[in-house]
Amino acid sequence: MCARTGPSRADGMLPRALVPVLACCAVLACEGLACAAGPFHRSVKPVSVPGIDRHGAALSAVQGLRKGAREKEVLGVLGEPADRRRSCVPGETAWRYPIRAWSDNANGARIVPAPLLRITFDSEGLLSAMLFVDPVTGEPLPIEESLEEATRWFDRLSPEPVPRRIELERSLRVGVSRPADVERLLGEWRPDPGCGPGGEFPILREARSRGGEIREYYVDRPSPLFIPPRYLIASFDDRGLLIIWWLQQTYPGGRK
Repeated sequence: MCARTGPSRADGMLPRALVPVLACCAVLACEGLACAAGPFHRSVKPVSVPGIDRHGAALSAVQGLRKGAREKEVLGVLGEPADRRRSCVPGETAWRYPIRAWSDNANGARIVPAPLLRITFDSEGLLSAMLFVDPVTGEPLPIEESLEEATRWFDRLSPEPVPRRIELERSLRVGVSRPADVERLLGEWRPDPGCGPGGEFPILREARSRGGEIREYYVDRPSPLFIPPRYLIASFDDRGLLIIWWLQQTYPGGRK
């Protein structure tokens, strides 16, 4: 797990369920989000997606969120979270933000929101469309890397655990795949960071459309492969005051 960073508790103790790896903070502060997981993946290069990487909050602004900040202050910097989950730490609620894991932000140092893989099913429950969507504008996003490029990049992820390499177009077929097939495939990667951050990932968005059903999975970027995001977690007490925030590593080398 990556370090919890940001404000600490008044008693100097972090919640029991989440123990920090302190070296991560220095790496994150000086090199940007692509290094947020510490020294595990220096051989894996970040991938820039200009259409997405302009979004998000400056790391300096996020680092300015201190213990005792009110919910509206956090919303002003990070926006709405993907969900809010009760923590197993008594009196705490975790706000969970999917973020780009491999953003090339060494210079800009931004916390970039994760894009969405939108999968649409028709009225008969068959996959009818699959595309990537900008999390801020809702506009479709093009895939800007080839399958060969994505595969070479993915195969350098280490150490274990890492997600299984999934080719989306080969594994999910229009007119054939059903919601259960998608859940079985994309829901296979369920990193469990403990109940402090609100339990297992991934975070799935579901909606009904006029013609059927829509399911959306957060991803690191538009790609021929399914590349999961990472997460920023902000923990609040029952008065709505910030206790701490941190970047949650789930791969490589995270808790599975």
